[in-house]
Amino acid sequence: MPCDEVQRTHQIQQRRQAQQASAPSAPAETAPATPALLYCPQCSARLREQRCKLLCDRCGYYMSCADYY
Repeated sequence: MPCDEVQRTHQIQQRRQAQQASAPSAPAETAPATPALLYCPQCSARLREQRCKLLCDRCGYYMSCADYY
C-alpha cells in the first residue's frame, strides 16, 4: 500500500508540473507597438510626419496621404 501512495503522489506532482509548464506565463511588459506604416519600406528608418506626408530623412522616400490606403 505505501508504494501505491508514493506512486500516486509522484503522478500528481508530475501533472502539476506539466500544467504549470503549459500554462501561459504573464506577458512581459513591452513598449506599445508602432504601426509598420511609420517605417520606411526601403531602408527601415522611422518616417517623419509632415502634414499629409510621411518622409524618410535617411533615403528620401516619401508617402503621401493618398498612398496610405
